[in-house]
Amino acid sequence: REMSSADVKFDDIADIVGGRVNVCIKAKVVRLVKVPGFLSPFETSTIEMVLADEKKPSSGCVSDKEFPASCCSRG
Repeated sequence: REMSSADVKFDDIADIVGGRVNVCIKAKVVRLVKVPGFLSPFETSTIEMVLADEKKPSSGCVSDKEFPASCCSRG
């Protein structure tokens, strides 16, 4: 049986804390910034996003090639 979106429990952005390995969010990307690498400016080293879900207006997330995304809530 395939899972439908009704079967998935989404986490609220406000509930995401550091150290949590797996999260499932449904959010809109409000802003996306690709940061070039220091030694290789033509490659993206970090992606920074501002996300919004139904309950939280915005949250900043940073992801790079070596580590999964980490998020911090913004008031």
